[in-house]
Amino acid sequence: APAERHYLYPALVRERSDFVGRQPHRRKVLMRLMNWWASKQIWSSHASAPSDWLLEVAAIHACRQLQRSKPGREPEDPKSAEGLSEMVARTMEVLASLGKTKVVWEKEEGGAMYAEQDIPRTLTSSASLFMDPLNPYNNLADGSSFDARDLCSAAEAPDFLLAFQKEAAKWLLRGGEGEGEEGEEGEEGEESIDDDDEEFKDAEEGLD
Repeated sequence: APAERHYLYPALVRERSDFVGRQPHRRKVLMRLMNWWASKQIWSSHASAPSDWLLEVAAIHACRQLQRSKPGREPEDPKSAEGLSEMVARTMEVLASLGKTKVVWEKEEGGAMYAEQDIPRTLTSSASLFMDPLNPYNNLADGSSFDARDLCSAAEAPDFLLAFQKEAAKWLLRGGEGEGEEGEEGEEGEESIDDDDEEFKDAEEGLD
């Protein structure tokens, strides 16, 4: 499985971009926030630093959990402060549980690109499993290449939410900007995401 896994990486670059691009605007905000948060942490080694992709997938998985736990309610209201805090808190719960729970995506709209039976048994029997929704050979929590202990500890810190408060306030002020009408996001949406990088730099300076 490891050999096949590496051959698939270049082939899935476009799929990964499309997968993230299909997410609602607020989920993209959450993914940016999680990557920003990770950049503020001190990791004990290169193997302890989570990849952007792991953080993005964890954020998407957390939002899907929220939607399922509260049917009929959309927790991603752009004007809801509670919604964003709830999404961050659930994502932290997901990260803190790495190594303790198994995450396998269902093949459905917005889910995995493969069926669960396509995952090699050597992976499904792993003690720590967080499947890549695009690659049935990639366990994002594979202990041989990623040490999740630092990430779990950071996600369990009781004051983790404080680091997000100033940054999250900027997104709430933006409201739903960038969402537009369905089908219009395209280049305009990508432009908005690029502009967001500058706001993250400002937030880092304000939190130092």
